[in-house]
Amino acid sequence: MSFTIDGSIYLISASGEIKKLFRGQTTDYDFRELPSIPFSGPNLKIYTSAELDYLYLLDPDNKRVLVFTKGERFATYRRQVMFQNEARDLEDVRDFYIDENGQKVTLITEDKIFEFNL
Repeated sequence: MSFTIDGSIYLISASGEIKKLFRGQTTDYDFRELPSIPFSGPNLKIYTSAELDYLYLLDPDNKRVLVFTKGERFATYRRQVMFQNEARDLEDVRDFYIDENGQKVTLITEDKIFEFNL
């Protein structure tokens, strides 16, 4: 499970379910218009901030970052950015960060850091 905070707290489980907590209250929250390849697994990570209009989901098992528009009751799928590297350096992506403008992704492996534009 992973979590991120933007004033609300978003939690994502290994099964891909999401919960939103605000002022101690759990709000029904869901993903809408999902991509054709489902996401789940213990390696999922979620990220957002108060400055960003999007929720970002790292799906390292499928080598992608998913982008969702944040809403009050649901997050709507917008696009995905695939990442691959022939040198196999991106085989063990463990975490990620999105810059404050939502323009760059930083991927973290066991011993390397990669950055690319969204």
